[in-house]
Amino acid sequence: MRIVIAGQYALSISVAAALLTGCGGYQSPIAGPGTTSLVTTGKKVQPASGSQHALIYAYERSALIYDYELGKMIDQFQVQPSMTADGICSDAKGDVFFTGNVSETTYISRYPYGSTLASGTVSFQHGTPTPGGCSVDDASGNVATVATGWLPSPFDLVVFPDFQEPPIEYNYIHGSDVLMSVAYDGSGDLFLLGISTTSSDYYLAELLKGKTEFMPISVGLSLDRPYAIQWDGKYLAVTALDGTGSTHWIYRLKVSGSQATLVGIVKPAGFTEPRWRDRTWIQPNVGIMIAGKSTGNIGVWKYPRGGRQIHRFITNMFMPTVTVAAPGGNAYR
Repeated sequence: MRIVIAGQYALSISVAAALLTGCGGYQSPIAGPGTTSLVTTGKKVQPASGSQHALIYAYERSALIYDYELGKMIDQFQVQPSMTADGICSDAKGDVFFTGNVSETTYISRYPYGSTLASGTVSFQHGTPTPGGCSVDDASGNVATVATGWLPSPFDLVVFPDFQEPPIEYNYIHGSDVLMSVAYDGSGDLFLLGISTTSSDYYLAELLKGKTEFMPISVGLSLDRPYAIQWDGKYLAVTALDGTGSTHWIYRLKVSGSQATLVGIVKPAGFTEPRWRDRTWIQPNVGIMIAGKSTGNIGVWKYPRGGRQIHRFITNMFMPTVTVAAPGGNAYR
């Protein structure tokens, strides 16, 4: 079965056979409000009051957990299996999913909210894959990730139904283009962002829930090197450069049928990092967005207000992938 994207792009769908098969010292973060003490067990982190704080995760082979309200690191652990860190995402329950690869096999490991022990791992084999970020459909439990292989291997979009093997694998067959990011919306529809490696072209497509073919989305908006998409609770958020080559903005799109309309731009002050997919995360129910920066810091901004950076957490990582775990995470406060 062929899945057509924007007329000139195509994917083919198949069921892939699947195989089941970091580190260092850290500094404490700077800034952050909060007064509740924590109980740290080494396996599960919970506020002593019993409430569920928003937890910020930083991932670069090993993982760090920060309590957003308290403004400090509360745990660190080695993600299993030990793999090259590539992406991270969370669901509305606060479960966190880590993607990475080992010896030509891509893995996704699930960690419950606040836990340092994985509750499940799925995998698939595909040449020399480099998995990107991931996205979770909260209703079905489906987990999607983009995995890129070295040419002439195709670029893949992979979906694990209810986080189970084998995955459904969408094999990209247009050799000069790259699939960058995927995102489920609140209705279980799956969006896909791709870019050209030979021009400034980009494309957006949508797989409606229950369907097997992607529908091209016409945006009618010139974007400078878009690299990440996420459902922000109301709109599809596309992160791209602002045209200057260094400053990052978030473009909020309302999608209706095959058309996407710009409804607003979020402008986080000081977000001037090199373009790098899967280094940002929006958490609607906390009202923040975060970004892993090349300094090792994690910047925090109000969302969708943008403006000045409101908090900063410090790691010794080069440029961590990040997410926020906060149960009830897909609805605005």
